Amino acid sequence: MRLPDDAVMSRAETGAGSGPGREASLLPGLSLRTYEVETERKTVGGGIRLPVSDWQFDVSVRRQEKDGTGIIGGAIGSGFGTGFGGMTASQLPMPISYVTNELEAKARYEKHGGNIELGYYYSGFSNEYQTLTWQNPFDQPGVGQGNPSPVGQLALPPDNSFHRLSLSGGYQFDKTTRLAGSVSVGRMLQDETFAPLTANPELSYLPGPPRDSLDARADIVDAFLRLVSRPMPKLSLNASYRYHERDDDFDPMAYNYVVGDSRLNGVVTAAPFGYYSHDVSLSADYRFNSWSTLNLDYDYRQRSRRYSEAEQIRTSQNGIDARLRLRPMDTLSVSFHGGWADRDGADYEQPGAENPLLRKYYLADRIQSKVGAGLNYVPREDIVLGVTADYLQDDYNNTVIGVTDAGHRILAFDASYIPTERLSFHAFFSYEDISSKQAGSVTGDLPDNRTDISDRIGTGGIGVEYLLPGDRWTVGLEYAESYGTSETEVRATTEDVSPFPDIDSRLRTVKLRAKYQVDDRWSVNAAWWYSRFKSTNWALDGVEPDSVPGLLLSGVESPDYDVNTLMLSATYRW
Repeated sequence: MRLPDDAVMSRAETGAGSGPGREASLLPGLSLRTYEVETERKTVGGGIRLPVSDWQFDVSVRRQEKDGTGIIGGAIGSGFGTGFGGMTASQLPMPISYVTNELEAKARYEKHGGNIELGYYYSGFSNEYQTLTWQNPFDQPGVGQGNPSPVGQLALPPDNSFHRLSLSGGYQFDKTTRLAGSVSVGRMLQDETFAPLTANPELSYLPGPPRDSLDARADIVDAFLRLVSRPMPKLSLNASYRYHERDDDFDPMAYNYVVGDSRLNGVVTAAPFGYYSHDVSLSADYRFNSWSTLNLDYDYRQRSRRYSEAEQIRTSQNGIDARLRLRPMDTLSVSFHGGWADRDGADYEQPGAENPLLRKYYLADRIQSKVGAGLNYVPREDIVLGVTADYLQDDYNNTVIGVTDAGHRILAFDASYIPTERLSFHAFFSYEDISSKQAGSVTGDLPDNRTDISDRIGTGGIGVEYLLPGDRWTVGLEYAESYGTSETEVRATTEDVSPFPDIDSRLRTVKLRAKYQVDDRWSVNAAWWYSRFKSTNWALDGVEPDSVPGLLLSGVESPDYDVNTLMLSATYRW
């Protein structure tokens, strides 16, 4: 990306007396050009299912092309000095030209209470652009070691591929016991040639990485096993185990690290990442009588990591859930549920440069409790009403700096009305309140500020579906609307903090679909989706390209856009 010939970015010192001046970014004579931030997706696919005796074969393919322009941030600078540590940054238009091809094939055999399935999946991603290079818009003379570069460069998403081979099956031992399981192995591959170490001509003497590419692969293993049994007419038992592992496989590589295309900052090492998890679940259902059932669940989860920025080596969690279902009459059913879980993060390894009191929320000790209830009422054969309420609370009981508390409350209603076999109506509404509390420290010691965040989301919609006379055409129409408001309140012990303005968003969606049944074998489907999204965000609205010192912004405001999606498909059954 190159600036117009008359583009000038200068700096001016302002201040009074002996106090330090404030660096301000000025844009005299800068020619600003508009560009559209938009993407267009084209997706085409198809599949075939072929039953042959006890066998069933499935093959499907899908291709998606995504083109357009996005926004990405880029920085240039020495990494020391004034401003952003001597850095300047820009929001840049990023070209998007992606192609993703997918293939999935399955063969399934089923006979005498047992089944087995072999599957293969492939995904290939390609990007037309490897790097993004831009001209430094700030007027900072001098290039070379420790000085801002005249140009900057970023690497864009590399070409890559993924292969997975899976085997699954199950066997029904008798009327009361069934065993099912699956295992899959996958491999991700990426051997894109490295971009140049830096675009700065004054640093061209630096040797690049020792290899032309990372030549990396990541192996993924998934295994699952479930046993379901009914030893007594009123008792059902369920036991399951799941294992997941990811192991990056490449040789660690040391290379020169250049800060902002302007200064060598020593040597860093790229190391492989890996993790594995174990999940064990045990549950029991007991039916007391025709109108009451109790369900109990126990869950154990363990996560282990290596070479992760998350310094935690291992976390483990024990959880218990219970649910009581009651059906006092044919037209009314009620359920109550609750749960408790305790996550242990005792193996947290604190990095030397981090506040020793800080805990990352997804690794910290946590006690989680939840309760909820649901009701389903059928006042008439053609009307169904439902309501659910859930409350979840997270207590990070040993966290001093970081997220200390979080909650999630949901209330939802739904209704359906089916006056005839051909016509049906439905409506729904839900309200969510998501909140969190966070303690921070500017001094790197004990907490000196608190942040409370509250997000409120309301979603509602109505819809209708009608089977036209002749039993060939089925049409449906649905309208949905969602709104959200985010509030952020900061309290500091060292100074007064102005409250942040609210952030609002609204999404309206219309869905129109039609299905034509040509005959017993052929059917054709069409759908049109229209979405209208609008938001207000104080961090974007009214912010000019030069509003922030040392930062050239794109001038983009809060997202405000329309989306039209047209889908066509055809199905043929043998």
